[in-house]
Amino acid sequence: MALVLLLDRWARARGGEVLALTVDHRLRPESASEARRVAAWLAARGIAHSTFVWKQPAGVPGSALQARAREERYRLLAGWCRRRGVLHLALAHHAGDQAETVLMRLARGAGLDGLAGMATSLARDGVRLIRPLLLIDPRRLRASLAEAGQEWIEDPSNRNERFERIRWRRIIPPGERVSIARAAAEIGAERHERERRLADLLAEVHPSPDGALELCVEPLVAVQPELALAALGRILMAVGGEPYAPRRESLERLLANLRADGPARTLGGCRVAVRRGWVTILAEAGRHPGGAAKGENRAPDRRRTRPPLMPGSFTVAKLDVNIM
Repeated sequence: MALVLLLDRWARARGGEVLALTVDHRLRPESASEARRVAAWLAARGIAHSTFVWKQPAGVPGSALQARAREERYRLLAGWCRRRGVLHLALAHHAGDQAETVLMRLARGAGLDGLAGMATSLARDGVRLIRPLLLIDPRRLRASLAEAGQEWIEDPSNRNERFERIRWRRIIPPGERVSIARAAAEIGAERHERERRLADLLAEVHPSPDGALELCVEPLVAVQPELALAALGRILMAVGGEPYAPRRESLERLLANLRADGPARTLGGCRVAVRRGWVTILAEAGRHPGGAAKGENRAPDRRRTRPPLMPGSFTVAKLDVNIM
């Protein structure tokens, strides 16, 4: 609610408009009436609003329910934005959420990129996700709502210690939330620079007619190991279709094998081979639904291993120009 009111004020001052979206996951009996209440609050303020209902599939275990609901929420919201040509999807994650995310990742042994927490801006499924409140204490957001005379709804799951995030929330002193979030922002700035270097390295990757990706070994050897491991992880995700990169230890072994011109290996749903200084990464047999034949322009689920066919010819190369 605080995000909607703040963005509405910002957009109106610039001749723009805010469209508020609610996803009703139907995980609690009260969710439908709560969504209607939000719609009424916003209608009274002249803010457009739409509600989406997620029909929970049968057989999803409780431990995976939150993660599944989160993915479906993004899918519904991003899909709505794409269909209507809306570029920016604003999310209300605040400093408390960021602090919890950082400590959860730290406890799992995340690397430096993981400690950067959630990104303030991220392209996903054709939409730019923005998080303008990442450095704002949630107490300030509640104070803003109180000053505006606006009620809000507290989700009872935010007090349920069955969830890891809530247990961390109990541990973090309220006064330290912003400090942790600021530290994550500084790491995030460093991550942004590493991402730029990573993009330069990935620009050296070439798609082959059979859907494989190819890369000369030399750039992988020349850059810092951290950058080489990140590049391998991204390529494996793109070809294998997995949502996450393989574990660091597995990537380190793969990189050592490539440097030694070793035999073909499998990792992340991919077959990785090196020959005459070139690395070829191809999806493992059986991972392409429907058994797409070699040369067909069919992209398997969750994969974008090659561009769609276009008339004429085109070149894939690093864009070495200054964009103003």
